[in-house]
Amino acid sequence: MRGKGNPPAAIDSTPRRAGDIAEQLPELGLAAPLVAPPARLKARLLERFAAESTVEAAEHPEGSFFPKPGVVGVRSAEATWKPTPLPGLEVKLLFRDEEKGISTKLVRFGPGTTYPSHRHGGREEVYVLEGTVWVNGVLLRAGDYCRSEKGTVETGTYSETGGMILSVSSDRDEFGVDPASEGDRTSP
Repeated sequence: MRGKGNPPAAIDSTPRRAGDIAEQLPELGLAAPLVAPPARLKARLLERFAAESTVEAAEHPEGSFFPKPGVVGVRSAEATWKPTPLPGLEVKLLFRDEEKGISTKLVRFGPGTTYPSHRHGGREEVYVLEGTVWVNGVLLRAGDYCRSEKGTVETGTYSETGGMILSVSSDRDEFGVDPASEGDRTSP
């Protein structure tokens, strides 16, 4: 054991087996002189942690919580419904992957709301949580799921009575598509 002011123990530099070297590793750490960290180090580390936590929270939607590093949840009841340019359609963003251009969101259709035809810029997944929503001529009810592949054209998305879906979709959809003239361009 090395105390303050005692010289480090000599380290044997004779070539040995890996197991013998591993036994000397703890002594190697003791060979370095003891140096007290700068007085402000703890304060700087705590300030940095607080700043990073604030940035992390700002990059996530309302209602986000962080139970541990690398895990993010959203209490959607704490998030605000955001209006869209389409009357009767509101969203709550749950997650957005900027790099991949994919968003996970709750989408609420008011009664009589229609979503415009569009070509999918990536796979779209829809799970109906409440009410009913028509997608491509098929009535989806609470508990129903629909997946559309990249390049497919979606038409006739609307809700007569109102509904809410969980949507995982591309942010790169192409709107104003005339499905009769262009057809679907699905990827293999």
